Amino acid sequence: MSNMYQKYLDEVVSRTLKEILPILKSMEEEELNPKSPITKIKMATLKKNLKILQERITTFQGEDLSYNDLIEAIYPYHNLEIKELRELWSLCPIKLYQEKIYEKVKNKEILKMPEINFLEDDILKGNYTHIDDVFAYFMYLIKTRSEEQQKSKNIITYPMVSYETFEMITAKWVENKTQKLFQGAKCFVLPQSKLDQNNKDITNGKHVEAYAEGSDIYVAIELLQDIYNGKYYNLIKLFHEIRHIEQHFAMQAGIVKKEVMDMILDTILTDILIKKDIKVYYEINYKVLSFELDAIIHSIEEYLEYYKSIGSPVKEEDFYQNKIEEKKKLYTDKRVIAGHEYNLYELFFEVIKDKPEYLEDVSQLKMILKTENGILVPKTSKEIKEEYALLGEDEKEEYEELFGKHNLTGDRRK
Repeated sequence: MSNMYQKYLDEVVSRTLKEILPILKSMEEEELNPKSPITKIKMATLKKNLKILQERITTFQGEDLSYNDLIEAIYPYHNLEIKELRELWSLCPIKLYQEKIYEKVKNKEILKMPEINFLEDDILKGNYTHIDDVFAYFMYLIKTRSEEQQKSKNIITYPMVSYETFEMITAKWVENKTQKLFQGAKCFVLPQSKLDQNNKDITNGKHVEAYAEGSDIYVAIELLQDIYNGKYYNLIKLFHEIRHIEQHFAMQAGIVKKEVMDMILDTILTDILIKKDIKVYYEINYKVLSFELDAIIHSIEEYLEYYKSIGSPVKEEDFYQNKIEEKKKLYTDKRVIAGHEYNLYELFFEVIKDKPEYLEDVSQLKMILKTENGILVPKTSKEIKEEYALLGEDEKEEYEELFGKHNLTGDRRK
């Protein structure tokens, strides 16, 4: 790049930073959330546009470009004035942003933000670098417009992408989370009827809007359409299935905790009893199954935290916090089959005894089970304490996590 072109690029970068830094400083002084999708989208787009600008400048053949020429070069939106572009580009506070965007939406002046249009095009081309930011922007907008409609009872024109694009972005957002745990994890979006068919053995004909299987998540088209059309709270259901993937990872990774062990037992029981045609185990015990309670509680917590992180806290937080506390009270070791009540561990020991293959597949089970004459039997308290006494300090921590230190040593001091 010639010195002349570098000079113009430096000028653009310098002027852009001079415009942005004071706004960032004001945002910091006002203690606004720096993780808001608005800020992240604009900063991501700024970096992308400057890179494209640099590439485009190298193609010019000695033209004497003005500052406005350079600004125009990075925006393929010639129907908007430079002044308006700069207004939308600036990192304005959230409240001011809402006022501006909704004024334009109500007046049907624009259909979507230029920055979003720009990054959306990037995603459609297969670049998912900013998928979290783009998804956050849409969820922010869906929630805000839904709340506005409830107040005004008027239909507000949505500055949104098509449903098909939203579906694709949502699926990629889910995969972006699960692939951090399992490489190649997928999110499949299918008709409701297909999900129901896939789960008929355990749901007794009830609708299944989403489910996790292994490292993959399956979501009903109808669920995403509901979210797209304003039921933003159904984001909880996506977090619920993502939590199941996290549980699957914890079980496979050999993590040792009482809650993880309970989930292992409930998961194996569900699997074995379905094969024995005792299909009602999952349905009857659903409200107390450890992996479902954990997913329900964590999905609500994630949902509340997510909207806080993007600058739009959930107004019904007290309702959801109460729901979390109600669910925590349901934790129990009691399970029911055919009207009879069993202790989770006792039931597990009875069902698992002729399935020695599970001992090799699930490493945590070796802490509570042993093989005798080809049959799995529970270790005695004495055997567990003797094993514990022979372990190093780091290994002892796992036993203490699972059994409680006082049960292993007799020391009940905190």
